[in-house]
Amino acid sequence: MTPAELQAFYASGGPFAKANPSQYRYLTTNILTGKLMGDWLPVAPQSFSRVINAAGTFSGALDLIPDRDQNAANLAAITPRKAVLWVLQNGTPVWNGILPDWVPNSVLGQQLPVQASTLEFVLSKRIIDTDLVFTAMDPFDMARAITRFAFSKSPNGQVAGITYSAGQSGLTGTVTFDGSQNQDALAALGTLVTTFGIEFAFRPYMDANGSLLTSFDLGYPALGQPYPASGLQYNFPGNLLDYRFTATGSTGANRVIATAQDPAGTGTALTGSAVDSTDIGNGYPLFEEAVSATGVNLTSDAQCDAYASGHLPSVTATQVAPLLILGNGQYPFLNVTQLGSYAAAAFTSAQHPAQADGSPGWTGTGRIVSWTAYPPSDQQAERAEIQLGAVPFEGSTL
Repeated sequence: MTPAELQAFYASGGPFAKANPSQYRYLTTNILTGKLMGDWLPVAPQSFSRVINAAGTFSGALDLIPDRDQNAANLAAITPRKAVLWVLQNGTPVWNGILPDWVPNSVLGQQLPVQASTLEFVLSKRIIDTDLVFTAMDPFDMARAITRFAFSKSPNGQVAGITYSAGQSGLTGTVTFDGSQNQDALAALGTLVTTFGIEFAFRPYMDANGSLLTSFDLGYPALGQPYPASGLQYNFPGNLLDYRFTATGSTGANRVIATAQDPAGTGTALTGSAVDSTDIGNGYPLFEEAVSATGVNLTSDAQCDAYASGHLPSVTATQVAPLLILGNGQYPFLNVTQLGSYAAAAFTSAQHPAQADGSPGWTGTGRIVSWTAYPPSDQQAERAEIQLGAVPFEGSTL
């Protein structure tokens, strides 16, 4: 299919055109107080996404209606920077985030396009302007402390309805974030991810009393559930409308060189490295990448080695990263799809012909590292794109 034909196929819902789409509800709350600003808003969505260790996004538009008073109330409900947009699928929160931007290109279409981002975006707008010193501390405690610091700044630093997952990673480290560097809180969390290999995500949920809340989730070595406990299965043909089986080696590296400045003020540069010996042993050429440890004080070359080792798994080798395109109204719904969980997949297609015994051409499991939803609208049928985490190319069934 050409790109235009493929887009039309997705917009039509393909073989799932007659399936029952999910029911979506859009509402907003005040970021500081949690007070409801608007409910059952006439939102025309395009897409929204969630990602591990990064901000997800929302794009869509508010329909402008003839009722003058209601239209004014709807516009007030999406006041930029004050409004937190919530998306409920079949009554369960699946996405929330601050709505900072109106992005109209014309008033003739009777719509006001908007953009929003998950709460990681708010962390990127909070500066660490005082030293945060963590000595012999679990990185989960560091991450919670950074987030609490960001959400307790004054004036108006609070974010209503934030809760924090309990537990420890079992790791211990010493890290200092120098307030004179004016690093933002999201970048500081990224340093913990690189240094210790932890994961984080903001997850919207509803408690037993019907209150809308956001949990700051932490995971080590990973968020989510294993398979089959997750109950997530995807099949083509089956509940999948399509899939993409991408292999990427151009952005990878099998040797990482890390550098850092000696915090003692001597001007001496610390260095370290890490090598994927398995990838090199499989006959692949040397691909190198240099990284600099910023926002964290390292005191020895050995710590630089550890920093490089923590970064290496995210870039090493050729990776295959299946993108699963879930059809209109097909299970599993997003409200049961936890970021980080493992899912089973089975494909039979021209790229993966059926086995001699008729079994699927490819079967395997992978982690859900992000997803993007395309809710139903006048212009598109419902679908969801589920990104499975990178799987080593070597040794996998291609």
